[in-house]
Amino acid sequence: MSTTTEPQEDPGAALGHQITFTAGGDLTGTAEIEEIARVVATLPAGTAVVVDLSAVTHLSMEAAVPLVQLVSGCAAADRPVRVRASEPVRLKLARLGLVSTIPLESGAGESP
Repeated sequence: MSTTTEPQEDPGAALGHQITFTAGGDLTGTAEIEEIARVVATLPAGTAVVVDLSAVTHLSMEAAVPLVQLVSGCAAADRPVRVRASEPVRLKLARLGLVSTIPLESGAGESP
């Protein structure tokens, strides 16, 4: 997991900052998403969160569970959240019926 903090691109965030977490490869367990959730829980309300899964080649059902929990926790704590998803991640979330639950960023030529 890598993390970057940058000026806020989301005008809805109160503090004007966003933090981006990046994961890649196969996400087959819960540890990486759970670690992101632990860090996010320490952020001030209003800080936008971007979870960049654009380099993820496989998302297991086990890894999808903490992703849903992360999105729910952000909503409860007034932290805007977006997920950048690779095609395999988008397909997995669609198969699991989660595309309406997880706020996906639009990719080039794709609809959210």
